Amino acid sequence: TFQTMEGQQRTTTRLIGSVIVLGILLILPWVIGRTLSDVAVTIGLFVLMGLGLNIAIGLAGLLDLGYVTNYAVGAYILAVLTSIGPLGIMKGTFTFWMVIPIALLAAMFAGFIFAVPVLRMRGDYLAIATLGFGEIIGKLAISDWLSPIIGGAQGVQAIPKPIFLGI
Repeated sequence: TFQTMEGQQRTTTRLIGSVIVLGILLILPWVIGRTLSDVAVTIGLFVLMGLGLNIAIGLAGLLDLGYVTNYAVGAYILAVLTSIGPLGIMKGTFTFWMVIPIALLAAMFAGFIFAVPVLRMRGDYLAIATLGFGEIIGKLAISDWLSPIIGGAQGVQAIPKPIFLGI
């Protein structure tokens, strides 16, 4: 019974801590301003990519350096589908929240396509092959060949900010 009460106390403490952190994160943009909020979002994105790399290396023991491919595919799909600029396919028909599942599925599909050729590789070979895929995607993104679709070095412009609860 003592261990059960201790476990319940720990769960309650974690829940209260999570609610406090979530509240701070919701209030933080108004406190620190727009510029620092944009920087914090960028930091958060890179922290998420680092956590994914940590899971792959730490838990699976695989040195996969191709995370940028999935990130880029999802980001460009989201940008092209939500942009109200000249490169926008739907010209603002879809909102950020409507496109998130589509971008997620596109990134998963790209990850699958890039994973098939390196399925049996391990160690340095896997690291080099996946790093190569990341470099290929990076070069394609800034190339003149894809610039009519994703803007080349300029990228996709006029992407509206996500709206959450009217804010």
